[in-house]
Amino acid sequence: MVTNSVQSVPRRRLVRVALTLSLVTALVGGWLAARHLVILAFIDDGPLTDVLSLVYPMVLTALLTPFVSYRRTDAVAWLIPPLATILVFRIAWRLSLLPLRDWPPRPDEIDLVIPVAGGDGHGRQSYMLKRRDGEA
Repeated sequence: MVTNSVQSVPRRRLVRVALTLSLVTALVGGWLAARHLVILAFIDDGPLTDVLSLVYPMVLTALLTPFVSYRRTDAVAWLIPPLATILVFRIAWRLSLLPLRDWPPRPDEIDLVIPVAGGDGHGRQSYMLKRRDGEA
């Protein structure tokens, strides 16, 4: 079943870039606020502070990853800073397109998505999550 509805129209690239940057800014801003207002207020700056400051982004990443075809365990990437940076931008990029998906579904998600007529406008197939009642 291929759907073509108002919701299946992909966002323009400029809008998607703006949404991605907004999401990354919100994540990094929330992380810095949690670090300075909560952690540093109660604990001196040191190794424990660095470890505790990873809790906020790891939890937030674990909450967002299922929406963009990543696993919750991918939040461990925060322990490797370059990988965490890539993951944050990739998650934000994918979140900015929802409810459409311009990436192929994981094998365990194939039954949860339906193809969208017309793709994403750039030659790639797009998908949309099925509603809980089975309809698109």
